Amino acid sequence: MKTYKLEKIVCILLILFTVISTGVFAETKTVINKRNEYGGKTIMTAYSQHDGEYKRGVSKDIVYLDSKEKKIKMELFHTDESIIIDGVSKSIMYLDGNWKRMITERYFTDEYAGKNGISKSIIYFDNNGKMVKGDRYFTDEYARKNGVLKNIMYFDSKEKAAIMEFYYTDEHARKDRISKNIMYFDSNGNKMITESCYTDEHARKSGISKNIMYFDGSGKAIKSEHFHTDEFTRKKRVSKSIMYFDSNGKVVITEIYDKNGRLLE
Repeated sequence: MKTYKLEKIVCILLILFTVISTGVFAETKTVINKRNEYGGKTIMTAYSQHDGEYKRGVSKDIVYLDSKEKKIKMELFHTDESIIIDGVSKSIMYLDGNWKRMITERYFTDEYAGKNGISKSIIYFDNNGKMVKGDRYFTDEYARKNGVLKNIMYFDSKEKAAIMEFYYTDEHARKDRISKNIMYFDSNGNKMITESCYTDEHARKSGISKNIMYFDGSGKAIKSEHFHTDEFTRKKRVSKSIMYFDSNGKVVITEIYDKNGRLLE
């Protein structure tokens, strides 16, 4: 979570970098496109070491204007000093035309990515500027070692992680039989639900396409739901099965349902 808090701070600073005028210094503006994909100009500004933006970590920016000369997209290239601190070589911001950031992309250096396993992150914001979603893309090396290709986080109104999704490599999925995991958290950060989506191959063999585990506040499993494939349901009449656990993790109740939701004896 510290990573996303840092990203939010960086996003705010990035806006400040471009709002503050530094025309009295040696910045150099160049129109590199008179009509871009948004209908306006694209302007590149290079900053010298005496400019405020440079001192705040930006060596160059490229601003995309729409036909009404409103800023729609900004590419920020960071100074060597800034890169050493947070490992971000380039940032891209997408704006709504009224200076509200909607999306921020961060591209990490090879050195940072090699140490932390993250090559790119994307943060999505609502109209009030709060984070609502965050994507993290992992390096090939990290994916090979850990089996995770991508992680998506959804934030609540207090910008705490409420849902996390994990997408796995094909090799990892074949071994663990799971292609995607979804975790749900309460306001205190406790995992309450884990939803596991099985691979097609495992679903065909086991007859189970998805499993949902429910936990109490201490992390103990209290309930498990299995959702069965259509083929399994046709053969066995069973569409869903539910197991309830006691405090020691033993199954105390098992319920079996047909495709119409009726409890089977």
